[in-house]
Amino acid sequence: MAQSAEPRQFERAVYALADALDQAADLIDYGRRRHFLQTWCLDSATWAELASQVKPSMQTKQPAGLCDRKRQTASILVWTRITQGEHVYAPRPLLGALPRELQARWKYDTHALVSRLRLGTATLPQLALKRVLDSYADALAARIDDGDSCHLAEVFG
Repeated sequence: MAQSAEPRQFERAVYALADALDQAADLIDYGRRRHFLQTWCLDSATWAELASQVKPSMQTKQPAGLCDRKRQTASILVWTRITQGEHVYAPRPLLGALPRELQARWKYDTHALVSRLRLGTATLPQLALKRVLDSYADALAARIDDGDSCHLAEVFG
């Protein structure tokens, strides 16, 4: 790393950045989002509605399944988008009640899907579901950021 002729240049830059952040009005409180979502999971009705928005693939000709494993994975994807956190830290309330061997399978399925999405190897139905989930996540994030207790009670009540 190159050294500056002015030893306090870095310190001034850090203070300038801190001042700019203090002045910014559009910062996102990710801690607030994580707080509201710490035990959250898509409810069955919302999951059914979101999954119904994904057209069946030409290969399967069947709509996306509505099992709890897929609902849990979808919840993790929503949580990840809203909090900008890693999927391994997302709450998994549906997972806790399962036997250990099923927990391992669910975790593997989630990791595999996240990897396919990151690597660009996800199937078209998976990409379509991700778009639906991203749209839902953005709307939910806006509700959390607004702090409107009436709207939040609908989601977290």
